[in-house]
Amino acid sequence: TDVYRSRVGNFSENIAGKKDILIVKTNAEGAVQWSVAYGYGGNDEGIKIKKDKNGNYIVLGTTDTSDPGQDKNNIILIKINGHGAVVSSKILGGLEDEYASDIEVLTDGYFIAGTIGKDNEDQQILTIKLTANIFGNPVFSSKHKAILNSEPLSSKVNAITSVNGEQFILAGQVIRNSTNDLLIMVLDHNGTEIGEPVVKGGIGAQVANDVITDNAENIITVGKSSNKNNSMISFLKIKL
Repeated sequence: TDVYRSRVGNFSENIAGKKDILIVKTNAEGAVQWSVAYGYGGNDEGIKIKKDKNGNYIVLGTTDTSDPGQDKNNIILIKINGHGAVVSSKILGGLEDEYASDIEVLTDGYFIAGTIGKDNEDQQILTIKLTANIFGNPVFSSKHKAILNSEPLSSKVNAITSVNGEQFILAGQVIRNSTNDLLIMVLDHNGTEIGEPVVKGGIGAQVANDVITDNAENIITVGKSSNKNNSMISFLKIKL
């Protein structure tokens, strides 16, 4: 939402026309039970919301607000309770542009994935594992690029899923020879890449927008395949 909002708690006043994160809760019939907006004085965008512990929720987003030692766009985490009130919040980032992609709630914390760099720039994947205390030092923070034939490729992540918190599946896109191909990457619990990344493409552009695993340990992605003026929904199923 871009409506004006007065200062709320630790969040600054929103200027009319700037973006805030809007969170709406409805009942089973779709009637609104409550709605809240959070953000800083600039632009803030909500990306994902997941059920957290103790009836709370964790909201992942991107903000152009920076804490000391940060710059440009950063990743924001907001914990809210079941009534929409903020429990805590934290900005994650450095001096580069960091854009939030997805979050997994683990038994002992959180696994966060994002992309460093804008879409028209050379990009790389950012992964961060936090403990349940989001203000503590990260368990790890790592950067990744798909490498094919010894060539690092511009890489972007759109979605993640975890296998019992021990392995993390990343799905997104790479740019190879001026074309966009689907990307799947597997990391272990320390954020280290396992095996070779899967890069699938053809004529036109391919991208994975979401990813899950099934009981048979298959990786299943859904995305889009585009060629000229046409595009189709694409599915890919591979063995973990």
